[in-house]
Amino acid sequence: MKTKILLIGLLTLSALQAREWPVVSAEIWAMKEDQAKGIKDAVILENRTIFKTYSMERIIRIRILSEAGKMAARLPEFSGECHSFDGRTVYPDGKVLSFEARQDFQSVPVSVGNFEEKRTVLIPPGLTADCLVELRWVENTLLDWLPTRMGNWHYWRFGSEYYTLIESIKVPKKFRLSYTAMHGSLRLSVTESENDRDFWAKDIPATESELYSLSFFMDRPVFQAFYQPQRMFKTVKEGSSVYWKALGTKFYQGYFEDSI
Repeated sequence: MKTKILLIGLLTLSALQAREWPVVSAEIWAMKEDQAKGIKDAVILENRTIFKTYSMERIIRIRILSEAGKMAARLPEFSGECHSFDGRTVYPDGKVLSFEARQDFQSVPVSVGNFEEKRTVLIPPGLTADCLVELRWVENTLLDWLPTRMGNWHYWRFGSEYYTLIESIKVPKKFRLSYTAMHGSLRLSVTESENDRDFWAKDIPATESELYSLSFFMDRPVFQAFYQPQRMFKTVKEGSSVYWKALGTKFYQGYFEDSI
């Protein structure tokens, strides 16, 4: 299995290296803060999650508009299953700083949340108050499962504290996991190809987190992927009441009775 994963990683790296970043248009360099549109400090040009047979690919492009906008490029610490890094910082004068290794990022300890939890964030090299950052990397999965760090369930809430031009999650039609997509006030669009289904939203307004607020109360589209036991497959198509009754009977009733 290790040999297979290594081979897949090498093939993925070759594919990423062969792919070129899009030409940076004059429109992107002309972007400015715009209070009427809710654009402040940075714009997320793209935020894409792409599931494949043995991996999950991430693509992020961020236009930084101010010194404070550098915060938009902070990333959570990569797991040990991440590889095939490909990134660059582009400047208005045409200069480009390329990077392709985890070691190229600066690690910074930060306090987050109301209880000041300690975490490490990663900062791409060469950030300025007026630049473009483009990143992509791959995280291994086992077949069509989620990455190990996510366990058997994970959800993505679309949007962030910065204005987002497009965010998408693409899954294979033969995805091993079950998934749901919920709209919120901003509706998700779906594009289907022969092998994939792509859920996406455009022009997502920035969201400011209120003190002591919970993210799942935000009125934003949500995509969830989760493990569905095979013995529940049939009930999924028989309606919510049948499904939840079967789930309680087959999985929770025994635990409940044994604990009494």
